[in-house]
Amino acid sequence: MKEKKPHKTFLKWAETYGPIYSIKAGYNSMVILSSHEVAKQTIGQAYEDMQTQNQHLLQQVAERDDYNIKLVSESVKTKQGQSFLLFEKQALAKQLQQVNTSLGSLRLRIAHNEEQLKVYITEALKSTQEDRRLVVNLETMKWELADAEKELKWLKSAVSSSEKEYEQIQRKMDEIQNELDNERCFPVTIFSTL
Repeated sequence: MKEKKPHKTFLKWAETYGPIYSIKAGYNSMVILSSHEVAKQTIGQAYEDMQTQNQHLLQQVAERDDYNIKLVSESVKTKQGQSFLLFEKQALAKQLQQVNTSLGSLRLRIAHNEEQLKVYITEALKSTQEDRRLVVNLETMKWELADAEKELKWLKSAVSSSEKEYEQIQRKMDEIQNELDNERCFPVTIFSTL
């Protein structure tokens, strides 16, 4: 009580509600009114307060359940998304490895064909100085040279195409890596209003 003369307040209460008792429970003191009407009002008010509190608690439990369901759902979606991105990254890495292997093989074939082309050119120059019998061989070598040039041109085109495919796969892997890094840095969070 904040009044300077609490005894006057107790006297007023005693006139209105009947006898007043003071009970000391540990460090706390309680004032008890002995009127039946006051007891009924107090019990009724306490019951209403408990009902209101129970309704509020039930609403909080329902909201918490909804929140937990949403949280589990978002967690499952996030894990599925991460699994899919990881699977796609692994598939692209495997594809990139295959392209690198093919690219290396094609480069070896180009180098071999360039060396072979040099040999054919050298042999063609030598054969022009030989007798007529070798003219037939020269024509054959020219055909082989033309075929080698065609194959070289095709191989260079294939290498160019493979390099473009390699760059596209590398860009896609970088994008997927960025998505995975972003998901790790900024996990999905749902804030509760509770």
